[in-house]
Amino acid sequence: MNSDGVAKRIPSPSRGRRGNGGIDLRPALGAFEPVATFVSKNAFVLLGMCFASTLVLPLPVHATTPRPLAQTASHSVSDVAEFGKLTVSDVKRMIDREEDVYIYDANGHDSYLVAHVPGAQWLQYNAVNTATLPKSRDAKIVFYCHNPLCGASPHAASVARSLGYRNVWLMPDGIVGWRAAGMPTVSGTSPK
Repeated sequence: MNSDGVAKRIPSPSRGRRGNGGIDLRPALGAFEPVATFVSKNAFVLLGMCFASTLVLPLPVHATTPRPLAQTASHSVSDVAEFGKLTVSDVKRMIDREEDVYIYDANGHDSYLVAHVPGAQWLQYNAVNTATLPKSRDAKIVFYCHNPLCGASPHAASVARSLGYRNVWLMPDGIVGWRAAGMPTVSGTSPK
């Protein structure tokens, strides 16, 4: 830099007309020069790492299923508060006691086929209607999806509640919590 604080041009035979146009930025970078050098030399590697990390993250299959616009606005994860919550142990106890309960897996169909709660039926979370639910509006219904952050089961439960079902429950820990607790799972489809 010259005495006025303006970067001076220096010849840059290795860069030709590309790069920074021959302006010496080293004095302006100061302590950040090593970082800037590393980033400029490794930009493609860093971008590749960012891109690759997005490919490795496991996403539930239903995350790519678009919701109808009318339903998206009226039902959200915040609706969880209006439903009773059951722990993984509570649901396991119901199954073991052979209680009269309808358990619905609101994950994507591929996820359901890989592993689901024993006795659970797959239900497309955004296609819930009276034909897919029990006839009795007083039937005990439990919905679950992937994990507490997943919005599929709260959405399905909200629709069930709006259809007049009064005994609607959620298992917020989902299939991830079920498996983490060491509970048994079933592959394929469950008999109705």
